[in-house]
Amino acid sequence: MTLYTQVVLPGGPTPVKIGNPPCAEIVCEKKMGNKAITRVSGLEPYGIDPSILAKELRIACASSTTVDAIPGKKNAQMVLVQGHHIATLTKLLEQHRLPARL
Repeated sequence: MTLYTQVVLPGGPTPVKIGNPPCAEIVCEKKMGNKAITRVSGLEPYGIDPSILAKELRIACASSTTVDAIPGKKNAQMVLVQGHHIATLTKLLEQHRLPARL
C-alpha cells in the first residue's frame, strides 16, 4: 500500500503527492566558540512565509533574525535566529498550525 499526502492550504487546490509529508527542519548549530544559531527550513509547503516568521521570532526571542536562500534549491528559504531558541520556535510554529512532529 502506497502512502499519499496532501497539504491543504486556504486559497486553492493542492496536489496529492506520493510519500511522507514534507518535514520542517529545525537545527541548532554552534558557531565561533560559544555562539549558537537556530536554523529552520522547509516551511514553504505549509504556507508559512519565512519573512513573517523571522519578524515574529525577532520579537519573541529578542534576538537578530535573517532570511537566506538555501543553496542548491530554487524558491527555498531558511530563517536564522541568533541563540538557542528551539522551544520558542516550536511554540511559534504550533501557532501557525504546524504540528511539532513535522
